[in-house]
Amino acid sequence: MINDPIVETALKDCIFKYGPAAYVERTLSEKTIGFSSLDDFNDPYESDYRIVHYFHTLEDEKELLDPPVSALTNLQQLIKDYLKTIRVTCFSRTPTNNLMWSHYSAQHSGVCYAFERTQSNHPFDAEKMTWGNVVYASLL
Repeated sequence: MINDPIVETALKDCIFKYGPAAYVERTLSEKTIGFSSLDDFNDPYESDYRIVHYFHTLEDEKELLDPPVSALTNLQQLIKDYLKTIRVTCFSRTPTNNLMWSHYSAQHSGVCYAFERTQSNHPFDAEKMTWGNVVYASLL
């Protein structure tokens, strides 16, 4: 919680990126932030996928992939190759999330950058970026 109403108002249209202090100079001088490969995420299941994600049911998957072994292998390799080309960076809606400070800011010793979402000359190429909320789900 931010106890200063002026600061709180200034930050209400911002998104936040947590990081270690070691990268502050590079981030500010080069105006860059880190993007990670899905393979580099700290949660091994965060970028996990199953082929069934691309079909309604496992039965649909089996029906659509014929012969199943070679088609399935080819599809799995195609998806793995595609996922290797994706880079991701994550933001938060708040600069006061204790878990984010712990995990991404070198055990609370790092920084939290604020980016205005409504800035007209946004530093990110909107045509190459997608924005959205993280949706956590489990498959049973």
